Amino acid sequence: MTVARVGTNSEFLEIMGAPDSGTPTRATVRLALEGMTAATTIEQHWSDGFGDLAAFFADLEAHWRGWSGSKTWQSMEGDLVLDAEHTDGRLKLHVTVRRERFDRANDGWVVEGDLTIDLGEQLSQISRDVAVFARGSGA
Repeated sequence: MTVARVGTNSEFLEIMGAPDSGTPTRATVRLALEGMTAATTIEQHWSDGFGDLAAFFADLEAHWRGWSGSKTWQSMEGDLVLDAEHTDGRLKLHVTVRRERFDRANDGWVVEGDLTIDLGEQLSQISRDVAVFARGSGA
């Protein structure tokens, strides 16, 4: 199983692929923030698997000196949304995890929170880990 962790040991977004070989087509994501944890499953984007997620983090790493506004990535069904802002010399990653239910009495749930990531080696390691996850165990 391939795992990429975004954040610190205590507050993080974890992206876990299935234990099979090849490029992952779905992943379990788990957001852990002080006092709570939420998890759901996300699906790949068309034929490139999670290559666009790896490209998102590679772009953040390439522009570590800063950018204006927000850069956003979301999974195909919007079950995971990442909004990145360069603020005060750090990366603020706003994470939205949701699980929708199509039930008259229950629409599901949404959890949101922020992760702070140091620009430099921490962001570089995250970018590498997400790229390895996106390639899968068969690559």
